[in-house]
Amino acid sequence: MAEQNENLKELLSQFYDKERADEFTEDLRQVESLLEQNPVAEPGAKLLADIKMKTETALLVKKAKFHRSVRDRAVAVAATFIILAAMSVKFFQQRIEPTQQTQLAVAEFVWDNGDENVETLSAEIEELESDMLAFEFGQTTTNGSGDIDELEIEILQTENDFWKG
Repeated sequence: MAEQNENLKELLSQFYDKERADEFTEDLRQVESLLEQNPVAEPGAKLLADIKMKTETALLVKKAKFHRSVRDRAVAVAATFIILAAMSVKFFQQRIEPTQQTQLAVAEFVWDNGDENVETLSAEIEELESDMLAFEFGQTTTNGSGDIDELEIEILQTENDFWKG
């Protein structure tokens, strides 16, 4: 005990002057002697068991509330995602269908309006497609290298005609 008091005096002297440190040490010694003179009865085993039971019950209730609130939040977030996904699918389906119809209408107008240049270009494209298919399946009448050169020239001519209008 005397060693503890010395350590305490040393510690207090680092923060206070010597007189003040001695006063604190003396006050603590008096408090210790009062506590030794007036012992407190220790709680009974039943009281400790009741306190432990109440603490455990309170912790379990708190834990259950926490898990319930986490679950409720997760359900709310999942429901929000499902609703947003359903709404976006419906919204985008309505937006996509008119766009596709518009594109088809424009394509039909461009290719089926009876313009002579468009018809000529369409015929040339079809001819090139048939030539390419014939070349691909080996149904050509001449040697292969001449056919490739001829096909490349036809493609370039069609491309030039297209850009000239």
